[in-house]
Amino acid sequence: MKEHTLPHFPLWTHDWLCSPTTRLMSPTGRSVYMDLLCYAWDSNPVATLPADEKLIYHLSGVGHEEWESVKNQVLENFETDDEFPNRLVNHKLREQYEKAVAFRNKQAENGRKGGRPHKNTQSITQTKPNAEPRPKAKKSLSLSLSDSNNCMNECAGVGVGTETRAAFEIDEDLK
Repeated sequence: MKEHTLPHFPLWTHDWLCSPTTRLMSPTGRSVYMDLLCYAWDSNPVATLPADEKLIYHLSGVGHEEWESVKNQVLENFETDDEFPNRLVNHKLREQYEKAVAFRNKQAENGRKGGRPHKNTQSITQTKPNAEPRPKAKKSLSLSLSDSNNCMNECAGVGVGTETRAAFEIDEDLK
């Protein structure tokens, strides 16, 4: 029986972009790793892959030479675990799965209880008949270039050479 029906997994973008594990992988290595995380999420049990390097190689979708160049970097993120014999586990992905299931179960339980509690029947405008309702605040999203610079600078400082660090620098005219 399938362990879950969660069609997506949480991706913490900052962790992915700034992790030394992923930053030190080649683009091919990151691509293979992401594909294997997706396969692991859809596996039963969740967050596992078969403990068979040939099968994982075929799941990777890359050629033999590419696989040989990235397999150690990728497979170091999956470990054997007594709980799942003959499987390799990505423990961070497994933890995210358990959190997502707990949240889903909590939401389902709240739904069975009737969902969100009803608001107080007396509102501010009812207690003050002459008061005009406040206009809703406009919501806006603003990203500053300095926000992205901070992440890039943080990522650039993660154990990589000056060539890679230079790739993260932003032209001073753009600041």
